[in-house]
Amino acid sequence: MSVVDDDEDVDFKVEFISNGNTGKTSINVPGPNDSIIHDQGVKFIGKGRDLRNGTTVVVSRIRNPLPIEEEDTIKVYFYINNHLLAQADNPDVIPHSNHKSETDVSDIHLFIKFPAI
Repeated sequence: MSVVDDDEDVDFKVEFISNGNTGKTSINVPGPNDSIIHDQGVKFIGKGRDLRNGTTVVVSRIRNPLPIEEEDTIKVYFYINNHLLAQADNPDVIPHSNHKSETDVSDIHLFIKFPAI
């Protein structure tokens, strides 16, 4: 992901990849403009300059009630301004995925620091 400009609008997106997911994502940004995404969707979370003042914390609780025979994985992608978030800017890293044999509910925590320009 590239650095966002000071005046750039920043959107956060949750996309369910596996069938049957439901969930809630809470987005805590520096300042008073926190957001919630029910299931999947996109929310404006602020301007670039306002997000540099601290860490943005995202907590998702994703549930997949389908029988394991119908869906065996909980897979979720997260985006900032339509850029898929992956670890250490490595395009080979798959965003969040876990097998339902482990659990049918996933708690996902992201800590996002927007770097200075």
